[in-house]
Amino acid sequence: VVEGLNLGLTILRDDCKVMLPKWLPYQTMLPTMAAVLAKSVKEKSANSGAQREMIKRWFWCSVFGQSYESAANSQCAKDVTELLAWFDGGNLPETVSSLSFDPKALSDVTPRQRAVYRGVICLILGAGTGARDFHTQSVITGKLMADEGIDDHHIFPANFLQVSKGVSESRRRDCILNRTLIDRTTNQVISNRAPSDYLAEIRDTPNFPFDAVLTSHCLPIGDGSPLWSDDYDAFLIWRQERLWQEIQRVTGLTHADDLEAEK
Repeated sequence: VVEGLNLGLTILRDDCKVMLPKWLPYQTMLPTMAAVLAKSVKEKSANSGAQREMIKRWFWCSVFGQSYESAANSQCAKDVTELLAWFDGGNLPETVSSLSFDPKALSDVTPRQRAVYRGVICLILGAGTGARDFHTQSVITGKLMADEGIDDHHIFPANFLQVSKGVSESRRRDCILNRTLIDRTTNQVISNRAPSDYLAEIRDTPNFPFDAVLTSHCLPIGDGSPLWSDDYDAFLIWRQERLWQEIQRVTGLTHADDLEAEK
């Protein structure tokens, strides 16, 4: 079991980019991973890699399906049985097969919706070749988070949105679409400035790989980017679509659900 948990934590850190305990969507998922990986066949073959991919897909489906939001013990028992059966060639676990997600829901996800919020932060960390620090442009790791004071911050500063753009609803300012991991130094430079202002300062730093750093955070680049026109509505639409692409990649979802229409 200890070996299973150790492997599970390794998968979370290396593959799912849960770099620090604070970003783990559900602690109650750990017993499931430990049990399944303890019971699975230990062999040095491609089968081990296949099972690792299955665990990763289950993790992301559990996060975005919010499977462990309640009755975690029952969910754990169900998932252990169904994951082991899946490993042996059985059907997809219900956690995976029944997942539905409406990308429009991302505009309502704030730090209060802890699991999905944390999941998206980890998703951004693992997009492409890995999110890069705005200050050092190093790939963000748990150690770098601690050393550089990297935490989740607004891209369009909250005060700028409220004062200059008239965005009065805090949820709209604080949603995950307007967040990414930014180091302490850069966040102090940003303060309450417009994106077009503070980003120009970063972009104009000689030899800084500006486009690569923005792309690594799933942020728009190019002259037509809504960041340059400080167009918050257009930015939210763009980033929702970009993050939805990442969610599809890790969960296997092929279409979006309209959860409002289903009510």
